[in-house]
Amino acid sequence: MRVIDFKIAPIVIPNYVDTNIYKPLDRKILRSILGLPQDRFIVLLTATSLSEVRKGSLLAVEALRKINLSPFILAIGKLEQSHLILFKGLNFYNTGYIYNDQLLAQYYAAADVFLFPTLADNLPTVAIETMACGTPAIAFATGGVPEIIEHGKTGWLAKTGDVQGLVDGLNYVIKRPDILNEWRIAGIDKVKEKFTKEIFLAAHMRVYQNALNGDYK
Repeated sequence: MRVIDFKIAPIVIPNYVDTNIYKPLDRKILRSILGLPQDRFIVLLTATSLSEVRKGSLLAVEALRKINLSPFILAIGKLEQSHLILFKGLNFYNTGYIYNDQLLAQYYAAADVFLFPTLADNLPTVAIETMACGTPAIAFATGGVPEIIEHGKTGWLAKTGDVQGLVDGLNYVIKRPDILNEWRIAGIDKVKEKFTKEIFLAAHMRVYQNALNGDYK
């Protein structure tokens, strides 16, 4: 019996986002429509469930209590009543879970920065969606997050679990809106280069064509 050893290099095709939906919009107009403050620095938190330990909401709140400015916290996702006490004393608004992609994209685009302290993740689509909306992230360098966010270029990365690293990132962008704007532009460009539907489909087509051609042996 002949044993054939198939040694195929791993093929990684990242998630994509619909850039017809997740895209930059006028922040001032969005805040007026959504009833958000015009003159406040808005920090976005989002998860299917903000109460899930893996998403790091407790660490996010700890960081937000330590920064130099008192921001407006826009929290998107389910939040159990027992966890509301975490936000006590903070300027905080919870939308609940949003099922409509268009509305979700509007909230993403209305924020100044996305705080993403996930403790376990692969290649989280939400980090791509917010970037596509022109909202840079300050995040833990967890799992595949560094494949999306480039420290100092499209956002800020701290070591996983390093709350002070998040604080440093937040204080940095609050003081340097010019840097935040540079990250917005670079992030939108990166989405166009790596995370569009067209790139996603083309990558799959190459895999299928190579398989048909017998290139995987």
